Amino acid sequence: MGKLNDAAYDYLHEPIFRDLLADSATVAHLDQEQYRQRLAFFFHPESPLWFRGYVQSDTLAPQLDSVLRRYDAAVHVVGHTPVRAIAPRYGGKLIPVNVVDFGTELLLLTYWGGRRRAFRVNSDGRISEL
Repeated sequence: MGKLNDAAYDYLHEPIFRDLLADSATVAHLDQEQYRQRLAFFFHPESPLWFRGYVQSDTLAPQLDSVLRRYDAAVHVVGHTPVRAIAPRYGGKLIPVNVVDFGTELLLLTYWGGRRRAFRVNSDGRISEL
């Protein structure tokens, strides 16, 4: 698992999130810096969870490479910026998957024998490698 997944897992398993699920009146017991870190991680418009610029531009390769290195990842999948079709960008490092015609294509990522592969699956069940 990459560092981004690890961070999300750790944050979501903190007592604050467990307590919030049990009782919506729970008060957070985080210091200001802890609160700022979690807020930025989940909601900042430039966090890896929300930043749309990689899909909207084709000139951000250095920034994308930096994010991938920071989170020890090989590919960044973006699911919140509409595109006409699933197609890799930035040499396969970015794959936007929120197709305009919702449900007509899905992304299948596999990792087998030390090799990552990406496939597009259309609504007819046809599979094509990206």
